[in-house]
Amino acid sequence: MIDDQDVIRGQSPPFDDDLWDAVASTFARHTGRRAAIAANSVGFVLVAVQLVVLSIPWSGGHSHFQHDVVVVSTVGVVFFVLAVTVGVYRGERRADRAFGWVRDRRMPTAQERSLTLSFPWAEAVDEFGGWIIAAITTAVVHAVLEYPVLYTARVTLIVALGGLTSGALSYLMLERVARPTLRVVLAGEAPPAGAVLGLRGRLLLVWLLSGAIPVVLLGTAPLGLTEEERAWLPVSLAVLAALSVVAGLAFTAAMAWSLVEPVTGLQAAQRRVQAGDLTAQIPVDYGGEVGQLQAGFNHMVEGMRERERLHDLFGRHVGAEVARFAMTGGVRVGGERRPASVLFVDLIGSTSLAQRLPPESMVTMLNDMFAAVVSCVGAEGGWVNKFEGDAALCVFGPPDNTIGHAAAVLRAARSLRTELATLAERYPELDAAIGVSSGVVVAGNIGAEHRYEYTVIGDPVNVAARLTEKAKTVPERILVAYDTIADAPDEAQWWQPHDTLMLRGRSTPTKTFAPLPIHDTTAARA
Repeated sequence: MIDDQDVIRGQSPPFDDDLWDAVASTFARHTGRRAAIAANSVGFVLVAVQLVVLSIPWSGGHSHFQHDVVVVSTVGVVFFVLAVTVGVYRGERRADRAFGWVRDRRMPTAQERSLTLSFPWAEAVDEFGGWIIAAITTAVVHAVLEYPVLYTARVTLIVALGGLTSGALSYLMLERVARPTLRVVLAGEAPPAGAVLGLRGRLLLVWLLSGAIPVVLLGTAPLGLTEEERAWLPVSLAVLAALSVVAGLAFTAAMAWSLVEPVTGLQAAQRRVQAGDLTAQIPVDYGGEVGQLQAGFNHMVEGMRERERLHDLFGRHVGAEVARFAMTGGVRVGGERRPASVLFVDLIGSTSLAQRLPPESMVTMLNDMFAAVVSCVGAEGGWVNKFEGDAALCVFGPPDNTIGHAAAVLRAARSLRTELATLAERYPELDAAIGVSSGVVVAGNIGAEHRYEYTVIGDPVNVAARLTEKAKTVPERILVAYDTIADAPDEAQWWQPHDTLMLRGRSTPTKTFAPLPIHDTTAARA
């Protein structure tokens, strides 16, 4: 009976059927049955070849050599068959305990998770234990046959080292076979420290198999040989050297492949991220440092996606230009004097419209109007500083570009006038006024240390707001302060003088301009 509290993460993550099929196939192959047989067969062949080479000096020097060969071979084959049979049986039982969760396609319990992660190592240790028993049995048989102590010791060492080779090879093979199960067991998280053999352990294992064991075998080859028997030593050494080269190449290639494969996957995912694809994810299907690196990469990309979402939201709330300025220049409360142009747009008759129109229709119309504002202003390098109910304050110049802001705001005003006229065909109730002014403002972060906004404050802002009020009474629905026209002589052809107005709250009159009528604008363009 499985307690829900024991199940890692409670419910199964959304793994696809292909992954579960791969996991089930791994379990069906016994996650170790074939690997155990293959690894032990390799060890048996290596030991047999070395024993044959080692027996060459004794072929003519031992009175019962042929009889001894039959005895040793029979014992070896029988023991090998029994050992493999017992090993497979024990492996099947261990696999049932470790991989029972696969049949139900559920996440493993904490105990099953631990057993799954340690399965390759447990199998390798179990197999090596069987080989140690084989080495002891070999020593007893040779002692009974009255072989010299040094010869018997060499044979025993060969069998033990063959077992070490089989156990190590079994571990490497099982770890490869079990990768699909690790994707489910780890569920994208880093493997626990010490749960599997790390890179140092693997490198030491390969060194042991491809370097240490061959050197020990070659170094002990002369032990116990007479002068006559040493004549065969070059043959023995040549065979052992050839086996060492082949085995070392195989083990090194396997180790290199096991490291290159995940690194290649990381490189491919990294190139996707560099190209801007933040959906890149790699499966965590390795243990040790490699698995931690895979999980770390995924967490890093997840953090980048989160920052990108925050950046996008930040930019939408304060404007992309302000967002870039804040991220590159830091944030601090305060401001600085900057030349700027300001455009203020306000919906006419919004109070009565809100009474006549359903709220949904009102919001839809406002959103379409503001979309036109954002498009026209952004096309000329400006940005919307804030939406104020049915009005919008747009800024040209600060925070990072004050060149040509007057001409830009006039072009934006003209294009916005055209866009609003087009929108009025869809929304007959839509009518908006625009006011434009230029001058020196204080631009910066206004507010408190823990809550502020980037904005502009100064006379141009007040003038633009007051001109918007006046523009509601003129047919063109746009009024521009003279200072803006004076700063953009190339734009003057599209504008005509209007009245000199005394704006509310100001002590001096303001000279204003209005756009040319539509037909005059077309003629001027021609």
